[in-house]
Amino acid sequence: SSTTAASLPTAGVPPSGNDAMAPLPRPAAAGRRAAGSRPRIAAVAVAATAGTALALLAASAWTGPSRSGVGSTEAVARSQGRMDVSLRRGSLIPMLAAKEKVVTNKKENKDPNREIQPWEEDYPMPPIKVFAEDFGEDKIKAFYEETIAGKGGPPPAGPVQDIITKYFLWDGKPRRGDYKYNAQEHETGFKTMKDMMQQQTWITYGGHRQATPDDKSGWVWLAAEETVMGLCLQIYKSVPYGRRPLLIARADDSESIWDKVNWSVFEKRLETELGTLLREEPRPPEVDDWMAKFRGEY
Repeated sequence: SSTTAASLPTAGVPPSGNDAMAPLPRPAAAGRRAAGSRPRIAAVAVAATAGTALALLAASAWTGPSRSGVGSTEAVARSQGRMDVSLRRGSLIPMLAAKEKVVTNKKENKDPNREIQPWEEDYPMPPIKVFAEDFGEDKIKAFYEETIAGKGGPPPAGPVQDIITKYFLWDGKPRRGDYKYNAQEHETGFKTMKDMMQQQTWITYGGHRQATPDDKSGWVWLAAEETVMGLCLQIYKSVPYGRRPLLIARADDSESIWDKVNWSVFEKRLETELGTLLREEPRPPEVDDWMAKFRGEY
């Protein structure tokens, strides 16, 4: 059975439960320490250097005198099936010090010219881009009319079909960059995209500060955002300033666009970013309450 912190033996106190089966040496007499024994290392000090698991191991090593009159750290560890750590010989402290030195040297040898990657902890947060709110209702309606000025149907073979399948296939299978999707995969990706535009479950923040989940205008957008991994397709319910809007539909009737969607316009829009950038502002630090953003508190 697993050993908990409550069941670990302490100096001078016999264990209980399953640990009671392990033979333990007798405690030293009060007010004196037997020859050859050493006091146990404080668990807090060990935890600060080697972590909780090693602290529990050190705390559980009862160091009273054994029947042979010498320190019993090794005997207790062997009798309970634990790691044979020699505190009596002083081998633990040098080991921890060496580990600390390796970690320190690794940080010191970090190449100052190496570019920090986006998934690393010290990667700088991107600034907030503030755009002019210059894409009003008239421009939105014109954008919509252009969207539905085609022949409809599924996307044609080529870059439009590939990017839709790439971001809406969602089957979790790893694929190389030159992978060729089959007809079934293209069909699944297109259906998933239509479902997402209709359900509007997964949406991305838009608006002139890219901080508005839903501007209540009654439109749903499909837009591409340039990322370190390339273009990424996302669903929006606010004007996607700073992104590349590809499609737009009425939020309560997104199905109606598929019979007359203009795929040639879709392809051209992959190259055009929407909005006039006014300025960039430093991004505030993240808050522990991740729901605060949804409540509009920041």
